Amino acid sequence: MGGMALGSWICSRHSVRWNNLLIGYALAEGLIGLFAILFHTVFDQAVLISYAAVIPLFDSAAAANAYKWILSALLILPSRSCSG
Repeated sequence: MGGMALGSWICSRHSVRWNNLLIGYALAEGLIGLFAILFHTVFDQAVLISYAAVIPLFDSAAAANAYKWILSALLILPSRSCSG
């Protein structure tokens, strides 16, 4: 929900200057499609690197869980921001 709110806020600030809102909408949909195409590869690499190199560095399960939550938010935020 935060990503959608952020995307809506950004669009509300910049859409005032757009002459053709349909082009803005098409660009937003194109960005969402691009994120969809790239997400699986980025997600797989992030998980591979995380489990192989990053998570073993943590001393506690709580720190590892916090890292996983932060990583998931960072992976999902760009796509949610574009769909606002």
